[in-house]
Amino acid sequence: MRRLIALVALLASCEPFPAENDMQYEGAREAFERWKDAMIAGRLTECVQLTTLSLRSQWIYDRLSEGDHAALEWKAKLEGGARPDLDLWFSEAGKDTSRGRVPTLPARVLADRSLTSLLVGYLRDAQPDVAQDFKTQKVVQVSADERGVSVLVRSQRNEPEIYQLVSEEGFWKVDGHRKRAPR
Repeated sequence: MRRLIALVALLASCEPFPAENDMQYEGAREAFERWKDAMIAGRLTECVQLTTLSLRSQWIYDRLSEGDHAALEWKAKLEGGARPDLDLWFSEAGKDTSRGRVPTLPARVLADRSLTSLLVGYLRDAQPDVAQDFKTQKVVQVSADERGVSVLVRSQRNEPEIYQLVSEEGFWKVDGHRKRAPR
């Protein structure tokens, strides 16, 4: 009995191992901070690389659907198999958005260097304003669910925003963003 009491006392005095979720939160938080810092510093190619393929695909679908000039010009310049792949993908992409998002772009389109250039161009236009906002944001809470990790931030004006991160190719990447709806 004395041994059992001593063992329980010894176990109680030991520091617990960090929970898996705590490490998951920390990795996602660091990835978010790296993405945010890249945007502030103007490292826009890195920003694109730190977003999921799914988010990039939705971005392209939305710009093409809007008839955005830059997206249409990019599409016209695609060469080889990427162009017909994009055309076929686009004609089917909006039909089933039950996941909340269009399917991921075809591999040949994702591999085309001009895609990153197009997305960097969009970020370049928004970077000064976004960077200014990011400089005042503070992470308030990080939480996980079965789909990934949510990072709640607040701006200097105390306005909440949520960034969703998911694990893709072994890295945490930004997969979505929501601002509080205006009242």
